[in-house]
Amino acid sequence: SESYSGLEGDDVLGILATSKKYPDPIVVSIDKDMRSVPCTLLAGDDMELITKRKADRHWMIQALTGDSTDNYFGIDKVGPVTAEKILGEAKTLEQMWEKVVAAYEKKKYKFADAVLNAQLARILRDGDFDFDTGEVSLWTP
Repeated sequence: SESYSGLEGDDVLGILATSKKYPDPIVVSIDKDMRSVPCTLLAGDDMELITKRKADRHWMIQALTGDSTDNYFGIDKVGPVTAEKILGEAKTLEQMWEKVVAAYEKKKYKFADAVLNAQLARILRDGDFDFDTGEVSLWTP
């Protein structure tokens, strides 16, 4: 097992799954948040390949909907179905992010609210944590 001081287990899994430390890692977790990590995911009896595009889309959906379990709230009254509609045909992270920001602004939230929720929704990936200093590099658009 591995743990890193100051990080939650989800973030450790995300870092390990996206690093080159293991040749073919499989993340084993039923936590839906792990779908925001590009990896092979075993959730219960289901094995799923989460591509970077799928991972980024799930992450942006989480940024829109929030996650009360993790104590961040997204846009009021936006659930997964509405979030999917907001993202529409967006394929790249940049396209998805534009739609997220537009949705926040349409509901009279600030740009900073969209950034904060995206940062809170993000499970860390390789490069987001400095092992020497123990500091997290927060995602910024």
